[in-house]
Amino acid sequence: MKKYIYFFSTIFLLSIQLLSSPTSCSANRNTNVPDGPARLLNLAESFLNGKNYTRSEATYKEVLSIDRNNDEAYFKLGIIALRHYHNNNKAIYYFNKAIELNKNGVEYYINRGAAYAAIDDWKLAIVDYTTALQIDPKNTWALSSRARSYEENKDADNAISDYQAAKLIDPLNHATYNIEIARVSLKLGAEIKKTKENSGVFLERAIQELNRGEHIERAEEDLKTTIELDSKNDWAHFLLGKIYATSPDKSKPAMKQFSKAIKINKLVPDYYFFRGKLHGKNGNYKAAKKDFDAAIELDPRRGNLYFYRGMCYMELEMTTEAQDDLIKFKQLDPKRGTQADSYLNTLFSQKKSSK
Repeated sequence: MKKYIYFFSTIFLLSIQLLSSPTSCSANRNTNVPDGPARLLNLAESFLNGKNYTRSEATYKEVLSIDRNNDEAYFKLGIIALRHYHNNNKAIYYFNKAIELNKNGVEYYINRGAAYAAIDDWKLAIVDYTTALQIDPKNTWALSSRARSYEENKDADNAISDYQAAKLIDPLNHATYNIEIARVSLKLGAEIKKTKENSGVFLERAIQELNRGEHIERAEEDLKTTIELDSKNDWAHFLLGKIYATSPDKSKPAMKQFSKAIKINKLVPDYYFFRGKLHGKNGNYKAAKKDFDAAIELDPRRGNLYFYRGMCYMELEMTTEAQDDLIKFKQLDPKRGTQADSYLNTLFSQKKSSK
């Protein structure tokens, strides 16, 4: 569980270096300190940035020996205990001291919340993240952390609500929040509102379902919902086409979805590759070759494209072109050289028999 929390914090929480920057929360800290502690704080900061935790810890304690009311020193000792020594109880002690001295330090509550989360005390973690948000309502770090705590507390609605709020505040990272919302929805069985803003959530949930290899029918429905909300989503069309392509009776719908994906975005080799494979499966080798041509033009270093085009050439009785493509496939993908050699031997035999 601790590793789970630490992994999550690498995505949503600020790094130690950011936390250690002198300006990260200076507006909320008591800066009216003697010159001696200020100099020592800078020295301790440099040790912390250099990951010399032992000397950094000793220097922060030296600060406290001079100034017992230095909330920043207590906070940084808590950071060292939490992030380096993984001593959560000790970290909570230091964060408590920092908060007693300064009740407006947003990151004090967030990090104490992380320490509570590390010992699975989700309710206290939620309290601290909520306090941080009362001070700074647009803090996506606190929102994301509280969302994870709500999730662990089996409160899917509040978890999703916090991720949605974070996405509105931080639209540049909307894809990350969509992934988290989809994951929570799958894990706790929560419903997602069918709105245009959530089209990406339905797509991410479908991707997660497909990656698990289960609930394929639900993934299909999620992709249809994505397209209903955002008809220009080429990736949704493509994935729906891949699902259809696995069913012999859905070849036409699969072809339709692949073609829509290509119409929206002509720069993705896989779209042509999968449509080309479907053309070949249907015996339309000229159309398949045309799609493999397009894919190769976009990604000429991809060996399997030459292999499949080589198969088309063989079916079209264009043996020289087939031979060239199979040799190219062998050069680009030597691990599958035996497969290429088998077809090349067949081609050589055909050439000999035709003379």
